[in-house]
Amino acid sequence: MSTNQPVPGESQTPNFRVVEDVKITLHAELDQRTISFPALLGLEVGSILQLTRPTGENVDLYAGDVLIGCGEILVIDSNLAVRMADLGGKFLHGRYMAGPEATNDPAS
Repeated sequence: MSTNQPVPGESQTPNFRVVEDVKITLHAELDQRTISFPALLGLEVGSILQLTRPTGENVDLYAGDVLIGCGEILVIDSNLAVRMADLGGKFLHGRYMAGPEATNDPAS
């Protein structure tokens, strides 16, 4: 009979060893914009896409398609980098993060 009760003396922290070699794609998203198909066809080298996110605001960080936090864009040795500003918070940039406690309803 399984009771799902902890066994005395066993660690209560999850054992992630079984997934430690799994690779997860992380990406940082600056902003999004929806344009019409004719506008897409009209893009060329030098075209400018104006975004709505204010200058200096943090970028969203995703693990796969899941919003996991936000960060500040940095330049380190001529490469872009992201300094973690919030990781695992419930609400970022007007979006609720995925998870059992998160919701898409700001009233709840």
